[in-house]
Amino acid sequence: MYVEKKFPKKVESNGTEFNKKRKEKVRAITNNFVEIGQPGAMFKPIFDEMLNKLKLPEHAIKSLEDTELAPLLKNSRYSAIPSFFKLVQKLKEDKRDFVIVFRSFGSDLKDILTEFNAYSPLIY
Repeated sequence: MYVEKKFPKKVESNGTEFNKKRKEKVRAITNNFVEIGQPGAMFKPIFDEMLNKLKLPEHAIKSLEDTELAPLLKNSRYSAIPSFFKLVQKLKEDKRDFVIVFRSFGSDLKDILTEFNAYSPLIY
């Protein structure tokens, strides 16, 4: 991975501060990866298309504005990809036993769980 090569992790016991600064640099690079002059610039149209597909429908935004789910509207995008919810619905329709384990490498887990919990009564 480009970022791992550019900013390798320091494994030493005193590397905590180093790794904290490294994480900030990695975040800055990944947030700008598709911008002009960056290694992923050629993927910008695909990135924009993917973001566009994650936009919440306008009727969903209006219906959530005055509810406890309003914090999910901060980006006006789904926290979890819509196909995930379709998969869960299909598994339920087929009466399949399944378990879902949520794992996040960032701070988005709370939003994903809130979104999932809002969706789950619709299929259970």
